[in-house]
Amino acid sequence: MKTLILIPVYNSQDTLLDILSKLKVIIPEADILAIDHGSTDRTKYLLMNNNINYLTLPLKASYYDALSLGMIFAYKNKYDMVVEWDDKGKFNTHEIKYFMTIMRRKKPDYILGSRFLTKKTPKKWNRIGTRILRNIIRISVHKKISDPTMRFRAYGEKAIKYFGSHDSPSPAIDTISETIRMGYNFVEEQVTLSKKFDTQMHDGPLQSSREIFRWCSWLMIVLPFKKNTNKKIKKHKGVKNE
Repeated sequence: MKTLILIPVYNSQDTLLDILSKLKVIIPEADILAIDHGSTDRTKYLLMNNNINYLTLPLKASYYDALSLGMIFAYKNKYDMVVEWDDKGKFNTHEIKYFMTIMRRKKPDYILGSRFLTKKTPKKWNRIGTRILRNIIRISVHKKISDPTMRFRAYGEKAIKYFGSHDSPSPAIDTISETIRMGYNFVEEQVTLSKKFDTQMHDGPLQSSREIFRWCSWLMIVLPFKKNTNKKIKKHKGVKNE
């Protein structure tokens, strides 16, 4: 199975080389692609001088811009699986091996890592933010995702094609959930943070607020538009609405 580990990097000079070293030792069969989205420290210098496969985006590019570029790269180079990986060393590298096994056996379109599948988050804000997002997803797509803001995910061939095609949206929880509503399948797996980040639960109030804003925008603007468009298409084709 041809696998790409995709790492959006931003001001990662203190952690980048250690992360890459662990990945190369533990998962030598996977390719690694780092995408710098506007670092202002020595990250770009390290990428250029340490035999690392990398791409760069302009200043003020976002995390999601980096993901989108990575998906285009993966689709064009015919990867079977993409793993979205953190640039600060928050996750345990060995769990990628487990994700690869699941992808091989079950062939889901997504594997969604979750800190809360079997555990509760200790931070009050995260409990509130996560609960709001869970409920929005449950109501809008009729599925339960226990950790919507988690950035440890794996994408199968179908998802890579969807996000890697021209004019496709960036892979984020709103667009991923939209594809799930369209029939894409997923599995959730409990994952653990590394010891350094075990008590932090990295998505603080700002990230939770951003995710909620994205979701509310999608729910109120994008989803109704898509439903109306689908009705018009069915009507034009002579298909009865369900």
